[in-house]
Amino acid sequence: MPEVNENEHEDQQEAPPIVIKPTVGRVVHYYPGINERVMCNGKDPVIGLVAAVLSDRSVNLACFDAEGRPFNRECILLIQPGDEVPEHRNIGYAAWMGYQIDQVAKID
Repeated sequence: MPEVNENEHEDQQEAPPIVIKPTVGRVVHYYPGINERVMCNGKDPVIGLVAAVLSDRSVNLACFDAEGRPFNRECILLIQPGDEVPEHRNIGYAAWMGYQIDQVAKID
């Protein structure tokens, strides 16, 4: 009978996904949907400030376009590290900046 290594399954388990808790005032990148009339530089995101937290993956944002004009978005999907970016770009989404992800990774 083959010997069973109890730690074998532990080695194969994936690390739990990183979830950065959104809080009011945090800065995120907002990627407008393709049909939104928002001034931005190509596919670059614009700045979004978290105005309200609905869940770990849903926020209300106060945003600024590439010319500094303010606008708001409600109930926006917040992509967490490791999440897939939506294939359809009809609706905008928010994502954490690389620096924020790096800081969380250093803690874990």
